[in-house]
Amino acid sequence: MHQKLRTAFIVSVLMMTSCTSSIPSTPATDQTRIGSLGDSAYGLGVDAYKREDYPEAVVQWRHAVAQGNRLALNNLGYLAYYGLGMQADPSLAVDLWQKGAALGVSEAQWHLGIAYQEGKGVRPDPVQSYTWVRCAIDTATRNAAAADAHADTELKIASDARKSLVEIVEKLPVEKLADARQRASACMNAYKVR
Repeated sequence: MHQKLRTAFIVSVLMMTSCTSSIPSTPATDQTRIGSLGDSAYGLGVDAYKREDYPEAVVQWRHAVAQGNRLALNNLGYLAYYGLGMQADPSLAVDLWQKGAALGVSEAQWHLGIAYQEGKGVRPDPVQSYTWVRCAIDTATRNAAAADAHADTELKIASDARKSLVEIVEKLPVEKLADARQRASACMNAYKVR
């Protein structure tokens, strides 16, 4: 699972080219849209990640998070989860992904579901895992339909999350599936208005 998640994350980071989010902006995130990707903290973090300068990516994405960049929550969480450029801190990663997921970041929703599946940084919970991964698929699919620059990235997230969902469903006790579907439906409805 780690290798699949790492490959998908790398692809999504490399595909990001301009704006900070594929969902509509808010006053808080508009500040991160000022300037090009190359000179924003988020963009500098992407550049550092591409160079495999993970400590610098941590610095830049922390700064981007402080500026209100939603995508940086996901990326910083990824580095914390796997201990890239910092000591591994899965609990911090889960906290960052929960914040990003609540802001409608599809990849943060997916990563949060994987954390619940693996029980890393959070108590394993197959229902929560199903809920967040299913929500990520829906969010990414809607984002892809609405996005210009990041449609391919969102479609890749949706595709990878679907593969994760298959693994989750295979291990989900049948008696918990109805609850998982109900929670996922509520989650998906919560992010339709974003």
